[in-house]
Amino acid sequence: LQKVFVVKNLKLKSQFQTYLSSLTVKSVSQYYHGTSLRCSIYNTADLCQNENCGVCGICQNGVLSSRKQTNMSFQRFGSGFYLAVNSSRSHDYTRGYDKHRAILLCDVAEGQRCVLRNNARLLTDPPPGYDSVYGQSGGSLQYDEIVVYRPDAVLPTHILFYVQDGITKVKS
Repeated sequence: LQKVFVVKNLKLKSQFQTYLSSLTVKSVSQYYHGTSLRCSIYNTADLCQNENCGVCGICQNGVLSSRKQTNMSFQRFGSGFYLAVNSSRSHDYTRGYDKHRAILLCDVAEGQRCVLRNNARLLTDPPPGYDSVYGQSGGSLQYDEIVVYRPDAVLPTHILFYVQDGITKVKS
């Protein structure tokens, strides 16, 4: 980990809080989200306007339904927004820029979680009575993950920057 930026977007926070207040179970946890980095925000701290920069796009506009799973061909729990318990799992979905990668740390309004251990690829919403799907390792899953189906259930809170190959070599 080389650098951490705090994300403050009042519009997204308001949308998140409105959604959270509508839930019967007001459960929020933090998860990681891997996406593309296509700018020099690492050096400038300025969000870019590049439509292919997932980091800046999500920090400005939240997760967008039109961009669901654009870098995934397999959707274990259908068409939703996927986040992981482990940063190493989210790393698999990052694309870097100028030797850096970034992962977003997000608050997720889980609400009532439906725990699944096997694929349910046809989902477009959580099962009736639930607000999210929590994929628990075991069965057909190797890593825990959460899937929400509404963009206002995800609030980016931090950008975590790290070296693209995961190794920083110390000069002696």
